Parts: sequence; structure tokens; C-alpha cells
Amino acid sequence: MREGLLTKVERNKRHMTDSYTYQLCHREDESVLHVLSDCPRTRLVWSKLLSPRVFTEFKSLPLKEWVLASINSHGNCSRGDVEWPVRFVVFCWFLWKRWCRLLLDDRYVEREDFVIHGLSQAAEYISG
Repeated sequence: MREGLLTKVERNKRHMTDSYTYQLCHREDESVLHVLSDCPRTRLVWSKLLSPRVFTEFKSLPLKEWVLASINSHGNCSRGDVEWPVRFVVFCWFLWKRWCRLLLDDRYVEREDFVIHGLSQAAEYISG
């Protein structure tokens, strides 16, 4: 799995920006793994969706292993009526949309109900 999405780390390699820092947390380099998993604000989202044991395992993996382990995890971290692989993909998409909005919209304000909205979207996807 390549990190071909144009995060600041990738844009810097192409001499498109001088900054590496993720705009949401201003702490770390903006990589795909940081945007989808490692950012403290992103970890808060995942911590609301995973049991503490699974969350501890979840946050210690590199990108490729993290994605594969998450998709292949069949129900051991599910909560509610939506299968975990579907929920995982929906939340990755939501987190990526958040990154795009931060990048493109200076007035972006994150929804307080980010997790609730994501769960609703995952359930809507399953129901058809």
C-alpha cells in the first residue's frame, strides 16, 4: 500500500509545500496514517467506537497492517447494528473528508456530533 494521497508529507516531497504539520492538531507530520489514525483528535473518534483492549492494539500498527487488521476484524470490535468492516470504512471516509475540508475550506468547523453522524451514515448505508 502506497501513501499516494496528497498529504503535506507527499506534497513536500513534490516541493508543493514547506510545511509537514497536520492542520487539525498542529503536532505531527500530515501523513495518511496520522490523518486516519494517529492524530489525537482522530484517536478520540476511534476510542468511542472500539473497546479499550482493541483500541490499544489498533493504535500501534503501521498503515498497511492497520487497514488490513481493521477490515478483517469480523465483529470482535462491533458495537450496535453495523458490522465493523463497514463502520471502519465509513469512518475512514469521514476522517478523510474532514481532512479535505480542512485543506480546502478556511472556515471549516468540525461537527460536535462527528461520531453520531458517522454511525448514522453507516447504518443508512447498510439499510440500503
